Amino acid sequence: MTSRWAVIWMRRSSLSRWGRFCMRLAALGQPPYKARRPLARLGRNGYVAPSATVYGNSITLAAGCFVDERVTIYQHPGGGPVMLADRVHPREMEADFRRRKAPIKERVYELLTALQAKAEATQPAMLARMQRLPGIRKESLQPLWVTNVIYFEGSRDAIAALSNDPAVEELGLNEKVEFEKAAELCLAESENNSAERGLAAIGAPQMWAMGYTGYGRRALIVDTGQDPTHPALHNQFIYHNRDILESWRGNTNPEDCGYHGSHVTGTVLGLDRIAQDTIGVAFDAKWLGGIALDGACDSGTDAAGI
Repeated sequence: MTSRWAVIWMRRSSLSRWGRFCMRLAALGQPPYKARRPLARLGRNGYVAPSATVYGNSITLAAGCFVDERVTIYQHPGGGPVMLADRVHPREMEADFRRRKAPIKERVYELLTALQAKAEATQPAMLARMQRLPGIRKESLQPLWVTNVIYFEGSRDAIAALSNDPAVEELGLNEKVEFEKAAELCLAESENNSAERGLAAIGAPQMWAMGYTGYGRRALIVDTGQDPTHPALHNQFIYHNRDILESWRGNTNPEDCGYHGSHVTGTVLGLDRIAQDTIGVAFDAKWLGGIALDGACDSGTDAAGI
């Protein structure tokens, strides 16, 4: 199990003498050998075992690199810089979690820490190069740590230059995302003091009786948007308790560009308290929303929105 102690010292680790000492402290109480691989995800420079040898002035380890016991990494004095890069592999982490039977809270903490460490280790240098590169609109730079990508607007020459950068794995188009619209839209009438039949089919009333109503939980739903004035969604909008920047993702005020987002949000947590019409599974939860799918408006309907 990765402890808070390990996280604290791995965040201070590096390839310097002090940094290697921090790695040694982080490993206290951890299983030996390859069982220490989770430590490599917690620091910006990976993990180097105490008995490993790293010799050279221009050796860099990216977040996620694991150097096991008695391994030697040597940089020839006349050679160029050595970069040991790695990426976060969520599927491999999931397999490791299952093997260790790690609890959900620990899995989430390790995954998010690894993703953030990877972005912190790779994005600053790339952003600095992109800001100096002619043809890139600096205001468009949008780094995202969860997928370790950077969205930008640039000229053809700037894109060509980035395509030759060894640190860039892939360049893709931030294209508009569309979904197939139904030929006809039929709205069912609301019924007082009722619940959708599908809720009974999945056993939702039994969960409600046990106290699982979504209370204290939040649902982030990025779709065609949401109608915040809808009677089944209005009271559950977290904007009533938070700033709009913490409640909504989009270039406009909350809106629904195609009704699909409101429908999905209602399925998750819809409840008309006046009519006592229960639509959603977790009717006591709060929702945060945004626009990423094409509809009747153009507010954030692109891959960056997702």
